[in-house]
Amino acid sequence: MVKDFGELYTDDFKFSAMLRNNGKYGRNLCQMAQVVILHEDGPIRFPLTDKGCISNISLYAFGKEINGKKADLSGFGTNLENYVKVECISKDQGFTVLLNDNPVYSFDVSYMHKRILGIYIYFQGGGVIKNVVLGNSGSKVYTSDF
Repeated sequence: MVKDFGELYTDDFKFSAMLRNNGKYGRNLCQMAQVVILHEDGPIRFPLTDKGCISNISLYAFGKEINGKKADLSGFGTNLENYVKVECISKDQGFTVLLNDNPVYSFDVSYMHKRILGIYIYFQGGGVIKNVVLGNSGSKVYTSDF
C-alpha cells in the first residue's frame, strides 16, 4: 500500500500489525514473513521466520544491513502458525523492532527525516494480516483491520 500518509516521517513513527502464515509450502520448511516500510530514501525491511531459520535472514534499515549469518537475529524467530504482533518504532534517533510486545532488535540511527510512502508485507506462501496501525507520537495516521 503506497499512499500519502501526510506528515509521517522516519524519525518519529510507529508501525504495528498482527501477522500469521497459513502453513508450510512445498519443500521449504522455513515459514517467513517480511515487513517493509517504504520511505523517500529507501526501505526499512525486517523479517520473521521459524526459529531454526535465523541465519537465512537479514534486516535492513536506515542504510544498515544486518545479516543473520554475522549477527544475532534470533529474536526474529517465532512461530508464524499463530498470530504474531509485530511493531517497529523509530524515535529519538533509535529504531526498535518488537514481537509480541518484547523488543527483539534495536540500534541507533543518525537523524533521518524522510517521508514515509508505504507499507509492504509479504509471506513465503500465504498469510493473514490484521490490525494494521501506522502513526507517530502525536496520532494514528492509518488504521485497518484486514
